[in-house]
Amino acid sequence: MQLAYALDGSESRNPIVTGQAAPPLDPRSWNGATMVITTQYPAPAGEPPPGALEVRQELTLDAQGRLTVRTSRRGGDGATNTVVAAYMRR
Repeated sequence: MQLAYALDGSESRNPIVTGQAAPPLDPRSWNGATMVITTQYPAPAGEPPPGALEVRQELTLDAQGRLTVRTSRRGGDGATNTVVAAYMRR
């Protein structure tokens, strides 16, 4: 899967098959040297709000070349799950 994002902060749509009626919205912003991507997935058809899912990714590349990706998922019930992964090129 390949997703494309404009680095100027403009909104992008990366249509992927999720079973949703509308493709997710991917607004981006910068927080210092960290790129922040917040994706809103609409609630499935027939499901009452709040059924939407929000995924927020924070990508940071440090001086040693390590990429850190912090991914937070917030469901319609308000619960948030966060995972942090670090990648280093060998």
